[in-house]
Amino acid sequence: MRISTLAALATMLLLPVAANGQRVREGLGVSVSVSHLNFAGGAMTPATGTEIRPANGLTFEIGADWNRRGWMASIGTGFAREPVQASDAISALVDRTLPINRYRLVGALTRWLVSNRRSRFGLAAAPLLDHWTGNGLRARTVLGFEAQVRLAFPVGRVELENRASLGWEGSPFSTTDLGSNASPRTLRTVSLGLALRYRP
Repeated sequence: MRISTLAALATMLLLPVAANGQRVREGLGVSVSVSHLNFAGGAMTPATGTEIRPANGLTFEIGADWNRRGWMASIGTGFAREPVQASDAISALVDRTLPINRYRLVGALTRWLVSNRRSRFGLAAAPLLDHWTGNGLRARTVLGFEAQVRLAFPVGRVELENRASLGWEGSPFSTTDLGSNASPRTLRTVSLGLALRYRP
């Protein structure tokens, strides 16, 4: 059973995607996207169980991609600006006087697993580089990774894409920022977003 399952998965990944009679538009594309971010981790105060992280909010990205034979390689850059939030099991405090900025460079490789005349479904792996800055915080550049699910609806040269992703990256906070009472933790993200893509 395990061998047959692996063989089926390998077939889905390696064979060209069937388009039910309609050829999927290939070549260069440009896109804009907006996503809602939900953060967890970042830093922790063990004595009180307080989690310190960026507050949930929106991120904006622009990018370019190349689509060919069921695969899509893309690169993009993005920006997010959120206040710092401290929370425990009872309450949450958002400090809007201390916003932090996230500048992102991300690449992604998408495999379209299913395609028909109206939609495409695929999975993407996306390594990323984030640069965090903020008043009173030491600038930090961290590596990360996102696993993404994409559902796209092409109409001619335009494509509307729904995205859901899980991400992991280094903490935006340094030990100097946190002091001796807190320690950095892996920052985790869950995001849902929309992208609009155009292929000339």
